[in-house]
Amino acid sequence: MGKKLDERDLEDLRLAVDTPECVRLLSRIMDYCGVFISSYSNDISVMSFNEGRRDVGLMILGLLKSIHEGDSKLRSATKYRESLYDSDIKEDKHGNKKDAITGRHRYGGQ
Repeated sequence: MGKKLDERDLEDLRLAVDTPECVRLLSRIMDYCGVFISSYSNDISVMSFNEGRRDVGLMILGLLKSIHEGDSKLRSATKYRESLYDSDIKEDKHGNKKDAITGRHRYGGQ
């Protein structure tokens, strides 16, 4: 992308993360992308899919880190969301606990 477009995107993101609604939404997207959990799976197709999803989240996280305050706001929102996970955990047919948001094992990859 062009330098002016990149700078404008970062300024737009800087303004957006000043709103708690945006930070909550980005936190939800990071959860869905599996940025903070392992993408490992015994099934290579599942692992490839998980890594593709995670790559998008890492790109967004990189943008947030480049505006400094965005990264810390996201991490705070993510910690808050983690405190709510007890109600977001479901069990599969084998009794394994999985995240209701991502469908992955709560403390690691699938």
